Amino acid sequence: MTREQRVAIVLGLVLLALLGLFPPWTDSLTAPMGYHQELPSGYRFLFSPPRPFDDRHSITLDLKRLAVSWTVVLLLTGVIVVLLHSSSAAQVQQAVTAGDAAPWGSAVRWRYRLWLEVVLLGTLVAVLIRVGGESVQQMARDQRVIDAEQWQTVLDMAPAAFAEQFRRDSLERKAALGRQRRAELQRRRR
Repeated sequence: MTREQRVAIVLGLVLLALLGLFPPWTDSLTAPMGYHQELPSGYRFLFSPPRPFDDRHSITLDLKRLAVSWTVVLLLTGVIVVLLHSSSAAQVQQAVTAGDAAPWGSAVRWRYRLWLEVVLLGTLVAVLIRVGGESVQQMARDQRVIDAEQWQTVLDMAPAAFAEQFRRDSLERKAALGRQRRAELQRRRR
């Protein structure tokens, strides 16, 4: 392992530690009628989370966003290590083509390590795609629930709103009829 690869791994570990110390938080709102909504609340120090607005709000650690962040950092660190390894592997390949007999063992190890790194990177990409896909599906399900609850609220309020509008219309009609009758009575008196 070269010095550059070690530096990349150390930087990746430092980023993972920082993401762990300053994780993402979620503000969850639960209304009395069953309405539930989760909004991102930013990144804060692990031991001093954001404060909720009132009793209906609760603050929780957003584990999905934290897992996705860690996965991205691991993936990028792995890619950087592989790219740095490829440049050192090219030097080994040049030594092999130059006719040195000693690097043959290292060439076999290099190919095995390269295959192993490709498999690990492919696994990381597959995990990232799966987690992202599940998150998108969960967001779509949550949005459908929120939309259904909002429509149900509108439908629950609709009869009351129609009744109120009907009452207003009937009061306005009665007032208009009363004005018409008074006007007719005044014309008859003249």
